[in-house]
Amino acid sequence: MAGALRSIFIVALAVVLGSCAPPLRRHLREASVSGHSSGPAGAPVVIVQFGDYGCGPCAALGRRLRGILEERRSVRLVYHHCPARRHEAGREASLIALAAAEQGRFWEVHWLLVERGPVGEEGAARAAAEEVGIDPTLLDAAMSEGRHEAALDRELALADQLRIRGTPTTFVGGRRLEGTVSRRALLEAIDAALAAPR
Repeated sequence: MAGALRSIFIVALAVVLGSCAPPLRRHLREASVSGHSSGPAGAPVVIVQFGDYGCGPCAALGRRLRGILEERRSVRLVYHHCPARRHEAGREASLIALAAAEQGRFWEVHWLLVERGPVGEEGAARAAAEEVGIDPTLLDAAMSEGRHEAALDRELALADQLRIRGTPTTFVGGRRLEGTVSRRALLEAIDAALAAPR
């Protein structure tokens, strides 16, 4: 009897997991084409990162990813904002980066925030944006009008759909990597994605 119940449970679990997989794949495909992209459009390996500017491990991972992007032309990075709901400075930094994108300066602001490490207080991201030459009047208008709040909420909804519970969460060629990932592990994941049948 116990063996029969175990078999029923395994079959039921397989059905549940099988029914979950297609939506997750669909959401990951969406994440791969939306968001801020750096690297060749036709790169065979896409890295999707969900990060928070208020997160130290995200900054460390961002620095590793930047180095890999500079070395490997086979890789494209797609960044998605996923600030912790309790961290106002991280949310503000994401909104400022989105406003910078409106001025064509997203990656300049992004890399500066990554290089400096986690933003610890409100105002730090604004200082970084002004340092790279963001028009402060346009930035103030975007922030006061809440112009990018809906876009950020869509990013957070996508993170929920992908069951992201913490940052950084990274997908390399579809493979999920959570938390701090070493440079070696990233390169191994990239090489595995390149070797995988298409």
